Order: sequence, then structure tokens, then C-alpha cells
Amino acid sequence: MRHCLSTARSLLLCPLLGLAWLPAPVQAQSIQRCVTADGVTVFTDKPCELAQARPRLAAPAQAPTALSSARAGLVAQTGRQCPQRLSELVDEIQLAIQAGDVNRLSALYWWAGQDNDRASRLLERLEAMAARPLVDIAPVYPEPATASEAATPQWREAGSDGGNEAAAPVVVTAPRPPRPYALRIEQVLTNRATPARSILYLRHQYGCFWINF
Repeated sequence: MRHCLSTARSLLLCPLLGLAWLPAPVQAQSIQRCVTADGVTVFTDKPCELAQARPRLAAPAQAPTALSSARAGLVAQTGRQCPQRLSELVDEIQLAIQAGDVNRLSALYWWAGQDNDRASRLLERLEAMAARPLVDIAPVYPEPATASEAATPQWREAGSDGGNEAAAPVVVTAPRPPRPYALRIEQVLTNRATPARSILYLRHQYGCFWINF
């Protein structure tokens, strides 16, 4: 351990090698995911500050911590609160991907209930999404029960409320449009030729819209 070089690769490997020499109770502690000033990802069992880095994402093991971290991250980077309308969420996703900013994108993710291992895998998926060129963001709607049912308007007959049937006109109420349950992210790989599609499911919680896989 004393001979580990102070390079980005060593910062990644040395703490992990050190875990093999620690007693069993110490091995159970969580690994921090940090990022240096030049954007290098570092994994360490020590505070990120000791590696001259900062936390890449707050550990989302607890729902209140994850929610407050997501809100704080979004406010810090955009100066705005969490998206309260779906259009605001779409705008934030578009800006995050176009900027290649995985931190801004991850601030929109609903991290509650995720342990460290799963959160790390999810963050890798978000990193890949932020690195790809964006083509389009489209809403995904539920399939109607039947085509005829979807096309059938809701009728309210004149006089059905006990009023004068001759005086009351027939009212046609159009069916309520379905609400999207996900967003389809259309992208291309770095070669700008191979299409790539991701589905981000929508979650409305605490008055805000969030995404999750």
C-alpha cells in the first residue's frame, strides 16, 4: 500500500487492494464513488476528500437522503427546483444529455430504495445515456383496451339529469386522453449511425416528476 502511485488508476486500485488485508467487519463498509477535478472516477473506502475528489452521487440507500440529494443537486446545477410539470422534466433531460452531464441527469432519477450496488449499476446506465447524442424524446402511452373503445366518445343524453329533454342539447364528451407512463429516449451511438433506445419510466412523487429504469 505504501508503494501505490498517486495516479488516477492507483486511486482506483489501491483502496480496493487494501480491502483484502482488512478484517472481515471492515470489509463490509461501503465503497465510495468519487470523481476528481479532471473527471476521473475513483472508487475508495475512504472519504472522497482524501483522494482529492468529491462524491459522484450521494448513497441512495435511504429514501429521504436520496430525495434531498436529488433536489439539492438539481437546484445547485440549474438554479431550479425539481420538475413539477412533465414538460419541465423533458427539458431537463434534454439539457442534461446534450451537455453530456450525468450528474444533472442523475439528479432527476428516483433513487429511493436502491442499495449501493444497484445504484452503481444504474449510474453506469445513466453515464452511457449522457454520453450518446440525443435524437428525440417521446412520451410512451398505455395501449387502449380495444380500438373501438378508444374511439368511442362518452355520451351524455339530453334529459338524463331529469331536466327538460327538449330544451337540453345533446352533449358529446371526448374521451380523456391517456397519460404517458414513460419517456422514450431515442439516441445514436458515438458512430452516429447505430440507433439506441432507452425507456425511462415516470414517477410523480412529492409534487415532482422523476425518472427510473
